[in-house]
Amino acid sequence: MLFNLRGLVSKLVWHEFGHLCMSLLLIEQNSNYKISKIGFTYFSTSRSWTCFVTCKNPDITDDTILTNGNYHQEFCLAILNNVAGAVFECVYWRLFEGNYIKPIELLARGSAMNDCYSLRQSLKIYNKEHEDGLRDTLVAGPIPAYFDLLLDNGNFTNALAGIATRYIDKITETFDDKVDFALNLNDEEIQSLSTEIMMLLDATGLKAKILDIKDSVSQIILDN
Repeated sequence: MLFNLRGLVSKLVWHEFGHLCMSLLLIEQNSNYKISKIGFTYFSTSRSWTCFVTCKNPDITDDTILTNGNYHQEFCLAILNNVAGAVFECVYWRLFEGNYIKPIELLARGSAMNDCYSLRQSLKIYNKEHEDGLRDTLVAGPIPAYFDLLLDNGNFTNALAGIATRYIDKITETFDDKVDFALNLNDEEIQSLSTEIMMLLDATGLKAKILDIKDSVSQIILDN
């Protein structure tokens, strides 16, 4: 059995919940977006995990969002979604393990490295000339603001921890590190979880504050 399995799985679940929250706000912005997959997969041979929240708009490509000004709001939400996994994972680290790692540190290693790559690629496609400046400005402002916003909203993080526990339990209760494992939510389960998370975002006032941060991202993008 993997060392501290529950802690590892908890970080994975919180990470994907970060992407789920931003995906739900993206859907609210543009109802053509749909969440088609939420899953947690373990490969025993490599002892590695692949976890995902897949949210796509079948009518447009990712590059279109980055280069077409008509999708500016979607682009800003996508930028926040790039880092949301790391932000939520760091919230877990801080609240439940007493680790003071910051999102920007996590983006440079481990499970968030793919998120960091996605952020860099998005900024490069949008504006190759100013990619580094955009990234540095986001790192200095909206990303830590997002992190602090979550830490300050105990009603949200406490309730989210309760929801996360259900999925952590589902994984850890049947997990064997010598055997491949997969927990993939079906359409009904995706809808149920999405509704629960969206209600929580509304009830705790977090949705409006995240959208304020999205507006600050928008201003940074427009200024560059």
